[in-house]
Formats: sequence, structure tokens, C-alpha cells
Amino acid sequence: MSVKPPRTSNPTALPRQPETASSNPLEKVGQALQNAAKSVNQHVNRVVDTFEARLPTGARPAGAKGWEGITLTGKPLQIPLEALKKVDLGDVRKVLERIFPPKIRDEQGKKLVDQTKDFRETLGKVRQLSLELEMTPANHPRRAELQKALDAAEGKLKADYGYTRTTAPKPGAMWVDPQFFGKELPGGKLSASRFPTGTPVTKPPAPMDFLFGNGPRELKLGEGASARTVRTPEEYRAAVAARRAELGMPVKDGEPQGVHLSLQEEEARASGTGRCWRRCMSSGWCPRV
Repeated sequence: MSVKPPRTSNPTALPRQPETASSNPLEKVGQALQNAAKSVNQHVNRVVDTFEARLPTGARPAGAKGWEGITLTGKPLQIPLEALKKVDLGDVRKVLERIFPPKIRDEQGKKLVDQTKDFRETLGKVRQLSLELEMTPANHPRRAELQKALDAAEGKLKADYGYTRTTAPKPGAMWVDPQFFGKELPGGKLSASRFPTGTPVTKPPAPMDFLFGNGPRELKLGEGASARTVRTPEEYRAAVAARRAELGMPVKDGEPQGVHLSLQEEEARASGTGRCWRRCMSSGWCPRV
């Protein structure tokens, strides 16, 4: 006969060793961030592993071909191409602008686009009729009708904007910003007198040609008691040489040096474009804005 010892309902648990807590506050923050990152990583992996994208079932357009994409599970995703072609990109843009608001809102630019709509349409009509006329044989009965329509469209372009089909700016050849050319765009209207076309400028002029290329002019240098006015290249060279010697600059002659200067409207108002310009010019630095 053997006797089994009675079972205790609450066995004595082994004492747990307390976790060593760091006394460094930065180390505590680091440990907390690591634990949070592990938790998020586990949650994301669990969601991705169970995710499967499905499109709503329905009749596909006749003759539509699917586009094979890749989902998070690696399975192909069939999207009818014809259905994508019917999507209004303007509506998509409005939705994206609400989700991701643009940092810069060009209200003046949008207004100018609306104001120059007639110019673009008139010029587009002239070019379209000109192309049709070139492709029409000389003995074709419709040629006289095309010539008459082209003359009328080009006459409107010349009367309203001063351009012809040969002098009008080519696509992408003219960039007009209403913020900087507000005075040249009365009512948002383009004109050949204010924006003539010609040979594009691919390099800046020489500094002295930029200053006095059109003949003598009054050029104000410096500020306060040292301010002076020069009118010829010789006077300007002498003033620059004296100012450089006064400042102890290594360049001793009076020849101007071209430098790049770009100022936004707010920066120009805050810094004072006139003061900045005169300081540069008195030392011989000719801004190429």
C-alpha cells in the first residue's frame, strides 16, 4: 500500500527575476520605439499576407483586352483597357488635388490660360487650314474654299494679335508668366508688338554691351554719400576700379563681370531690388537676371 502526497492547488511559483530597467531616459525611449516598430511590422505583414485584390464582377466591354498588373499577393489583376480610356482625367485630377493639395496655386496662370483661349484657337485654326491647303492638289475643287477660309482666319489673327502664320510663336517657343509680365499683358492679351518672335537668344550679351549697348545712359552706383552717376563706359570703368581698390578686391581693373541673379517677387520686395542692383554695379558685378 502506497500513499500519494496530496496535490496542492496553489503550487509555490518560482520567483521571477525583475527586468533590469535602464536608468538612461534616452535608452528607454529607444526601447519603446523598437517595440512599437516590431508591433507595426507584424501587423502589416499579417494584413499583406491575407490581402487579395478583386475587381467587381460584371460584363466586360466587347473586344476589351485586360492588362496584367501585380497585386500585393503577386497574382495578375485584369483591368479592361477600354474602361480606362473612358475615365475623365479632369475628374481624376480634381480628386488628386483634394487628396494631395498642390503647394503652389497658380491662379494668375490659370486665368491667363482662359484669357488666351481665343488666341490659341485662332492660331490653331490657321495652322490646320494651312496644312490642309498644302496637302490639297492645285486642281482640287475644294482648294479655293480652303484658301478663302485660311485668308479669313489669318486676317483675324493679324487684326487681333498682330501675328501671321509665319511670325506666330511655334509651340513651346514662348513662355509668358503673368506675374512678371503683367504690364505687357493688358487684359491677358498677347500681341506681336509686345512679344515679337525672332532669333532666340542662346547666350547673354557681354556685360558692357548689356549696360551701354544702346548708347549713353545714366547709371546710378552706390548709396548715400558715395552715390554717383555715370553715363559712359569710360566713366563706369573708372568708378568700378576706384570702388574695387577701396574694398581691397583682388581684381583691380574696371571691367564688369557678369553674374547670375534670380529674385522672386517677394524676395525682390523684401531685399529692395534697386539697392541690391546698385551695390552689385558699383563693384562691377553685372547681374544677368
